[in-house]
Amino acid sequence: MLVLGTIFIIGCQSEDHDIRLEKEHRILQLDLSLALQSDGDMPETRAPGDPGTYEKFVFPEHAYIYLVAEKNDGTTTVCKRTNEEGDEQAGLQITLEETNWRKTIHTLTVPQTVGDSVYVYLDKLYFKIPSATTVARLYVAMSKQQLNNLSSITAETSTEGNVQSMTFDIPSSDAIQHIYSSPYNYKIDNRYYGTVTISSESARLSLMLYHVAAKVDMMWNVDKTLQATNRITYIQARKLKKKNCLLFKPTENTWTDADDASNYTFDLMDADVSRQWYGRQYYYTIPYQIGNKYPIYLHILKNGDNKDTYVNDGYNLTIKRTPTSAVFVPWLRGDLIFTNAIDYGNVEK
Repeated sequence: MLVLGTIFIIGCQSEDHDIRLEKEHRILQLDLSLALQSDGDMPETRAPGDPGTYEKFVFPEHAYIYLVAEKNDGTTTVCKRTNEEGDEQAGLQITLEETNWRKTIHTLTVPQTVGDSVYVYLDKLYFKIPSATTVARLYVAMSKQQLNNLSSITAETSTEGNVQSMTFDIPSSDAIQHIYSSPYNYKIDNRYYGTVTISSESARLSLMLYHVAAKVDMMWNVDKTLQATNRITYIQARKLKKKNCLLFKPTENTWTDADDASNYTFDLMDADVSRQWYGRQYYYTIPYQIGNKYPIYLHILKNGDNKDTYVNDGYNLTIKRTPTSAVFVPWLRGDLIFTNAIDYGNVEK
């Protein structure tokens, strides 16, 4: 009888604990509409102010979704993801299904123009939230390739500040232009644009995601008087950040030597000769500032010179922030106009 009595008491304690948890939490159904700017048959995004070239992007395959609930005392917590029945789901990342994308017309006015085409990902997710929650904020990122060394976020332990400060490493050079997120400081009507108002067991949210990487648009022009002896045959963009990149604070990246630079190369040796005098090429990079300028480090070679000979020489450009927004990554335009013979000295243009 003693053993049976002990088992009975333990069973009551477990049941009481479950009831208490049900009172402290509830399941929220969140109907999501996640948008990427589009053009043509595939998603296309551009930094605000970029008149740029037509680009077709692949659909992202991975999403990183963090719902942050604001408690009555003002503190915040990251909510666990569940299924419709309330059973907890592993992790805060999901695999995106291509069949869930829809093409539609964008209706928000800032910063896009009404009528822009967008591709929208539709999904229905469930989260366990504190019962008294009336306001939550959603942070979302998407990528084609899985992000490397993404900051660890633990549901019901991590805070909103932990989410906002998340970092990642770029998985490969061709992955950078397919990474999007919801900037933590983008506000509409003085409120974070990913804010969810909760008044029932379900809520809806439409969220536009933006590039994490900046587009660098390089144009070069060799004066006609120099073209007989000066052809640009090699351009290498150097010191490109690839580690410790901020996911939701894309305009606040800094540079340290520990960030392990990568390079992006335009090899023009076998290009049409006219392109060796006049040309245009773009690439994407994680922007970082020194002062109020973005540094662009270029290694330029002429006339087929051996690149190993001049590896420590190059041209350095600093480009002022354009536009002045502190929210969205900039479109960076760099004009290289050679009116004197191409010099291998370290020159700031």
